[in-house]
Amino acid sequence: MQILDFLVAVNGIAQLWGANEQFLGILSSNQYDVNSIINPYGIYGGQFGLYSISNQHGMYGGQSGLYSPYNTCCLNPPVIFYQAQPMLIVTRNSYFHTNGLPVVDPDLVIQVYAQLTVKPLQVESDVMTRASQVSAPIISNGQRTVQITGVINQPDGLLQVQILESWVEGVYSNMLQYDIQKLSCENLTGTLVSFHGTVGIDVVAQYPNQEMAFTEGNVYDQLIWQVCGK
Repeated sequence: MQILDFLVAVNGIAQLWGANEQFLGILSSNQYDVNSIINPYGIYGGQFGLYSISNQHGMYGGQSGLYSPYNTCCLNPPVIFYQAQPMLIVTRNSYFHTNGLPVVDPDLVIQVYAQLTVKPLQVESDVMTRASQVSAPIISNGQRTVQITGVINQPDGLLQVQILESWVEGVYSNMLQYDIQKLSCENLTGTLVSFHGTVGIDVVAQYPNQEMAFTEGNVYDQLIWQVCGK
């Protein structure tokens, strides 16, 4: 099952837990649920919530939070549990050893449930359809491997796409994740709003907001063409 399929399927059921065994909320699109991670006024979803990963200044959020998924150096990121079993690790730490568990970006988690709030039935169908269309979104040129890790339909009809690039150079395993927003499948253009990861011993996090056109036939273009069904 694709990560997006899973997140949609466990709406209102799965739980987010901190590595210190602190409950961090329910993965729910109900923004009025006091336990929802997208409740803007709740302790688990608000920007000032004590146990919210959206609290940039808290222990569980922001780039320096001890247990924050946004902390690229965090050794204790939160975990999504379903039926008392760990299912996904929520982190931007590319070096974290997951013991076989898949990794999901925190923004992707938040955005999935935020969009399900806007158009529950349509967005759920669109997300699952789009995820199935890119069931094998991996391209390798022998040196680098590039794959789609997330695709979300936006209310305006444009897409948000996350791409993970990995390669080995000497003794280092390098990894970068790109966040492309406002992707138009009609004219194959989008905006690279950020990329982050690790190159050698350096942690990379940049926010270029660069307009891109996917028409040159490189590996990135090929992936975007898969997403758009070209």
